[in-house]
Amino acid sequence: MRKHWIDNLRWVTVLLVLFYHVIYYYNGKGVVGGIGGFGGPQYQDGIMYLLYPWFMPLLFLLAGISARYALDAHSGKEWFKSRTRKLLVPATIGLFVFQWIAGYFNTHTLSYTNGVV
Repeated sequence: MRKHWIDNLRWVTVLLVLFYHVIYYYNGKGVVGGIGGFGGPQYQDGIMYLLYPWFMPLLFLLAGISARYALDAHSGKEWFKSRTRKLLVPATIGLFVFQWIAGYFNTHTLSYTNGVV
């Protein structure tokens, strides 16, 4: 039986992660890989510092709860097979197909931010 509160908590968490990364991109500390701050105090950085410690524990908790409910409904072999097909195969394909593109852009972005052209 589907637990709607888990689905709702999951999509809210994903939206908060997305919101966090938008703020991180423009944070005032000037972390490499971001655009950097703008003039004046940046109060949105407080939201970033507030959200950061909760993402991984909450996502691990949701994954554990979801896995427990899935294992109640299926055998371990069926569950492992479906997880491999739904997660591992696309992640591996994505890694080999798209990661070189991200690496290319990151190396050129770092070159421009460090003053090397």
